[in-house]
Amino acid sequence: MKQVTVIYFFFITFCQAQQTAYFNGLIDLGGSNPEVYRFITYSESDLAYSIAGSAIGNNKPLYYKCTDNFIPIDTVFVETSSSADVNIPGYSNYFFVDYSNNLILSSTMQYALPDENGYIVKLNSNGDTIWTKEIGSITNYDSFVTSLLAPDSTYLFAGRTATLSGGLSLDGWLLNLDTNGVILWQQNYGGSGDELFSSMDTTSDGGYILCGYTNSYGAGGNDIYLVKTDADGNFMWHQWYGLNLNDSGRIIALPNGHFILCGAYTYINVAFPSQTASHGIAMELDENGNQVWFKEYATYPTGTLDYYNFDEGFNSLLVVSDGYVFSGVSLDNVDGNPLGWIVKTDFSGNQLWSRRYRKRNNDNYFYGSTKTTGDNLAFVGFVFPSEIGETQDGWIVGTNCLGFDQPPSANAQAHFDDNHTIVLENNSQFFGECVIHWGDGNSTTVTEFDDSLVSHQYADNSLYQIEIIANACTDADTFSLNVNPVMLGNTSIEKDSLLFNIFPNPANERVNLTFNEISSGQVQIFDITGKLVYFEKILVTKSQLQIDLTTFESGTYFVQLNSENNVGIRKLVVY
Repeated sequence: MKQVTVIYFFFITFCQAQQTAYFNGLIDLGGSNPEVYRFITYSESDLAYSIAGSAIGNNKPLYYKCTDNFIPIDTVFVETSSSADVNIPGYSNYFFVDYSNNLILSSTMQYALPDENGYIVKLNSNGDTIWTKEIGSITNYDSFVTSLLAPDSTYLFAGRTATLSGGLSLDGWLLNLDTNGVILWQQNYGGSGDELFSSMDTTSDGGYILCGYTNSYGAGGNDIYLVKTDADGNFMWHQWYGLNLNDSGRIIALPNGHFILCGAYTYINVAFPSQTASHGIAMELDENGNQVWFKEYATYPTGTLDYYNFDEGFNSLLVVSDGYVFSGVSLDNVDGNPLGWIVKTDFSGNQLWSRRYRKRNNDNYFYGSTKTTGDNLAFVGFVFPSEIGETQDGWIVGTNCLGFDQPPSANAQAHFDDNHTIVLENNSQFFGECVIHWGDGNSTTVTEFDDSLVSHQYADNSLYQIEIIANACTDADTFSLNVNPVMLGNTSIEKDSLLFNIFPNPANERVNLTFNEISSGQVQIFDITGKLVYFEKILVTKSQLQIDLTTFESGTYFVQLNSENNVGIRKLVVY
């Protein structure tokens, strides 16, 4: 196997609960070379992830493999026979596995600017090179950005190629190779300007859909460009989408002949035309490229200053069991640094949730995504260094189906109101929904978007155990606490609270109780959960009691006075 021995420096936040592997970690292959990862797939048969990228500076594409728990298996720096100056990192690194379990990796080799060639390496399952292929002219731009295994087991590669000497005009480029690397056919697409394809898919009629950008057609700048071909790459139709600045897109074909396209549109502040920002977009298209629906996604409210100052956009999309997952980059409005961004929608493009991730203080990018069992998700990209001694490293995040990189955590705090009513402060995290069992046969279900304060009224004075179950996909966490509604205050207790007074209230180190017309009794203090934390008998000779609070934690307590014929309760706050 052509393999480089490397030292793995994994900076990981890792947890596994049931079948979900949670992960948020960096891959540093050692040395000073910055790393870029663009593409990730998951194999259910191998229970492993495969990732394509490059280590900038060593002129080699990079293939990385790890288990479904993100434990490293193998790293291969692919040897290239090209005399080019550098393997272009990031956007050009792509791969697929053919029906014989061979790895087909494509990239772009760059010579003295502005010359580029497409480069293909075929590796067997042991990582040994079967053949390499460099395609293009060293006097023009010829590059591969994406690839695909064709239904007939041949290989497809797409990108761009120069159509005029000197690379003055670039067309979208599609090539079909047999399993030995022999070109079967190739096609160019575009107009008088420049085109490039960055994603493609097989369509339900046996042809192909290609997506990228064009400045030959459209509203201005680079618009999203779509080309539909037959199985031999023959042009069938094209469409373009966008506004009058630079726009970008990715495409997936659906079984019904429709398409899902995502990317970014750039918007102009009409009041201040110099202010522009990109935001995520997605659309469903019919079999002819006509829009079925269109949605825009933005972290910041439309029309605000942040909306026009901080860019966002999608680089990848997935179809899951109940909708779509788009991922990319969203700029933070505090420090302006890019964050990894995930948006989940239903099948009509309506947003269900949005999450942003940061691993380091500086730039954090998501570029590729894949789904695993149970609609769990994984995202790959890279992060910039934030401190001296760090380098640009690969970044992998593994989440559950809700986009959380940690398992659900149930937690709550009880607060009391009047008339046997409890106000529960739900402090659970990383959940889709929480089921609250009140202990009296009733329950309440809340989602992550509901108010954290939930009220419930009990019928009588008893000790109840509240159970909070935080659910996220297939994982759950449970938290319990006991409450005693005798603290809750009702009409008779409010009347008999005149039996004594409390001062000061709130109190810190000590509190004083004064009694009105009682001969004897008991003073009890309960914490917020109903636990007895203080008890003292009151004699007939006592009209005042001072209580030391130095051992009490800050919070709300209930002071209960039981006299011969009455019960009085007052709330005490300790700070």
